[in-house]
Amino acid sequence: EDYFDRNQRISRSFERILNREPTADELTTVNAFLDQSQDEDLAGLTHLCLSLLNCNEFIFVD
Repeated sequence: EDYFDRNQRISRSFERILNREPTADELTTVNAFLDQSQDEDLAGLTHLCLSLLNCNEFIFVD
């Protein structure tokens, strides 16, 4: 999957975990977070996925 660009990796994470595309604001926020990450490919995306798994949208079903 390393042929995906950053936005595709973010979108794929949202799709797999939350079953939806990220909003424009979420994409901007995640990109800003990954800009600050020392190891974007491993640590940054790992933290993104852990955050998505811990958000209310994943935990609770409406």
